[in-house]
Amino acid sequence: TTGKTEFVVSMPVFGHEGSSEVAGVLAQRIGATGTQTGVLAERLSSAGIFKQLAHDAELIGTTGDIYIVNHDGYLITPNRFQGEDAILKTKLDTQNIKDCLEGKEYHGLAKDYRGIDVFGGYASAEVNKAFDKKWCVVVEKDLAEIDAPVVALRNQILLIVGILILLSTLLIIIPEF
Repeated sequence: TTGKTEFVVSMPVFGHEGSSEVAGVLAQRIGATGTQTGVLAERLSSAGIFKQLAHDAELIGTTGDIYIVNHDGYLITPNRFQGEDAILKTKLDTQNIKDCLEGKEYHGLAKDYRGIDVFGGYASAEVNKAFDKKWCVVVEKDLAEIDAPVVALRNQILLIVGILILLSTLLIIIPEF
């Protein structure tokens, strides 16, 4: 063994036929160093993981999205706009996902799977190290939502400047009458 704690995580699988429940197994070898006396395994229900991802996505706004993609480019967690129906059915074939699955990391402006401009990032190295899986974690938020406060401020400034110009013009014209 390598001397470090080694976990094995299964690929996500659907429950019984007709079920939309997705689960996985987290396992760890147990025993003295150099020997294996058994395996401790825990079934991971998708509900808890999805609930945490949805909560985290809510923290980044109304268009914030956090999801995980497997080595084939399929969603293995729900995303904000397609929900649980997309799990293992929706393949994301964007250049960002391809780059991420090749081990590249990125944060900045990009197009998401809907073709919308987003600010976000993706990474796979830490997930690959922790779970020995070629997965990609993506976090993103629509650029329009990010820009909304700046656009609102710009519009307010333009309105105030317009009113000031109008008042100044009136003050110049009125004394002449």
